[in-house]
Order: sequence, then C-alpha cells, then structure tokens
Amino acid sequence: MNTDNVEYTTFSGWIDPPADVRPPPSGDLTCDVAVVGGGLGGMATALRLAERGRDVVLLEAEFCGHGASSRNAGQVAGAPGGDLQLLDLLYRKRMPGMVRLAERAAHHVEDLITTYGIDCDYEPTGNVLAAVSRGSWAACAG
Repeated sequence: MNTDNVEYTTFSGWIDPPADVRPPPSGDLTCDVAVVGGGLGGMATALRLAERGRDVVLLEAEFCGHGASSRNAGQVAGAPGGDLQLLDLLYRKRMPGMVRLAERAAHHVEDLITTYGIDCDYEPTGNVLAAVSRGSWAACAG
C-alpha cells in the first residue's frame, strides 16, 4: 500500500483547528470555579455553572474541543449506544429510562444550538437501526 499521499495529523479530520485561539492567561485569576479541560464535559460543566451565575474560568491546554471531543463524527443520537438487545436483556427495568435519557440528551444539544446560535451545520436526520438477523430485527422493531 502506497502512503506517499497520506497526511497524518494530531488533530481531527472533521474540522480545521481554530485560527483565533486566545493566548494563555497571565498572572493570577480569581473565580468561583475553575474547570480544567475544554472537552465536551468541561465545556458543558462550565456553561451550566455560568448559566447559574457562577464566575467560571475554563482552562484548556490546546483549545476547546481539542482531543477526543474533536475526533467523534459530531453525531447526536437519541438512542442508547451499544447492543440494544443485550441492554434490554440485562437491564430490562432500566431500559425505558436509558432511552428517555438519550432522547432528552439529543434534544438538549439541539436546544443549546438554538439558544446560543451555534453555527455547526447541524442536520437532524434521525437514526437508522439495522437488523442482521431475526433476533436483531425484533430488537430494532422494539
């Protein structure tokens, strides 16, 4: 296999790194809460605290969204991940709650996009469940 024309990067293949990264803070900072890490979890935590009136500083070594948060395909799924049939078998009583959590999480992301006017080319296209056997067809048909 010829790899002469392959470019390897340490960043995501989905988007380009931002060109307007701010310089690191200098001197002492005072805040109610310091959130370390600007991935999806850190950004969500900082936003939630700021919405509740807390003075928050978000610290990230590279830039927000760098790392694992930039390497996903940007998918928002309104269903639990993994083998739904196995989850239903092992956690039958908890499955309705897991489904509601996943659905609400997807709607929460959509609400954030609208509320903050986030320009992210989001397209709510739905989910596809594929059956590869009669048993998996039963799981898909739900």
